[in-house]
Amino acid sequence: MSPDFKELTAEQIDSACDSFAKIWTHGYRHQICLISAGVLFNQKVSLQSALQIMPKVLAKLGVPVEQKLKDVTLVYQQGQKGNPIAGVKHLERMIDQEFPENMRDQASRELNNIKKAF
Repeated sequence: MSPDFKELTAEQIDSACDSFAKIWTHGYRHQICLISAGVLFNQKVSLQSALQIMPKVLAKLGVPVEQKLKDVTLVYQQGQKGNPIAGVKHLERMIDQEFPENMRDQASRELNNIKKAF
């Protein structure tokens, strides 16, 4: 991992967990997992920190952890190879166009919290 990737504090990890958990929506969980990993990668969050965030998010949602952690690692590997990966813009578009209308405002606020956190 490049030296410009940062380890997050426990407080930052907890904050990210809370925000990501509020964005995850039934029917989009796999896509959101991949895009969330892309957001973290693009924000230069270390893989180690990302792998601390996702299990906490998944535990809050009652989603099995093992496969999702493999997905996070795969996104980071693809990003390190220079392959394009989804990030904030993709998640913004998903929220605006695909989320149920009654969830869009909260999801947008939480995404803004995530963008400010790193």
